[in-house]
Amino acid sequence: MLPFYRLKKEEPARLEGTANIIESRHTSEQLTKFIIASRRFQISAALLPE
Repeated sequence: MLPFYRLKKEEPARLEGTANIIESRHTSEQLTKFIIASRRFQISAALLPE
């Protein structure tokens, strides 16, 4: 499973499937931009109080 999908740990299978769809529909450059944006969001979410 891709690390930036760990925001919702209760749904790993569905999110992994989403990652596979993203990989198949987007070019490497687009996917890289998505990964960077997702990691930024994950960092921002981690800084928020529970």
